[in-house]
Amino acid sequence: ADALAAATPLVGDTNVSVAMTAHELLADARDILFAATRTSDQHFFVDDDATRAVINRRIAALYQPVLNRLGLVDRARELPSDRERRVVVAAALVAAEAPLTKTLAALATSWLKARHARLSRDLVPVAFAAHVQHDVLTVADFNALLARAKREPDAQVRAEILGALASTQRPQLVDRAIALLFDDELRVNERPLGLWLQADDRTSAARVFATVSARYDEISARLPEDWRAGLVEVADNLCSEADAVAVEGVFRPKVATVPGLDRTLAQTTEAIRLCAALVKHHHENARSTLQR
Repeated sequence: ADALAAATPLVGDTNVSVAMTAHELLADARDILFAATRTSDQHFFVDDDATRAVINRRIAALYQPVLNRLGLVDRARELPSDRERRVVVAAALVAAEAPLTKTLAALATSWLKARHARLSRDLVPVAFAAHVQHDVLTVADFNALLARAKREPDAQVRAEILGALASTQRPQLVDRAIALLFDDELRVNERPLGLWLQADDRTSAARVFATVSARYDEISARLPEDWRAGLVEVADNLCSEADAVAVEGVFRPKVATVPGLDRTLAQTTEAIRLCAALVKHHHENARSTLQR
């Protein structure tokens, strides 16, 4: 409560790292302490969904006025720090499912058609993320935008669309995002995007780990050999002692045949156990603070 109270007045600071201090506190609470996926040995409260909604509303209330001042287009004589803040604040609002998401989603679709100036070029990747979050609701929607990305002649735009698709927050599309790994029409560096980006989202991390556990040999074979020791890192965002034991069970037998895996396995299980300790220590206090 004290940290949040101290950080809140900083949201309008021109230094982006200072301005986002309150967001970091709120987003860490939302994405770690109240993550949607919990395993049986963790403290889980049925009102975690409500608490995440409270957090998202607070993020929107704090940062939408900042973006209103910055605008969605580049301005004459603005500072580089203003351009940086515009992108970071907009991304935070989209992640918080703020009303801005719908606006940016519409701008993304029109920008793809006309590459217009109604949107800062720096905001285009954020707009694509908003479009995926707001409009890409089914596998058919996903496949249509994926086909559009494959036809895109601009390598940067192609990468931005693929990154947005791979980061989908729709539970029904997590498996589709992971399956990009098996799409031979994508480049080698593009195929693992869904695997890594979904693993980076704590709400889908357990699903990714389950997929890797069930299809380890098949998935490992699709990665360059020097990436295979890092495959265990898909479990970095799991968050319980039971998860740490499960990760050990899957990857320990492979240490003898995958160079470097022993070290990354130790780092991953340590990260999982530290997360579990963090949640156990802070969950209840943060919940009562945020719901007051």
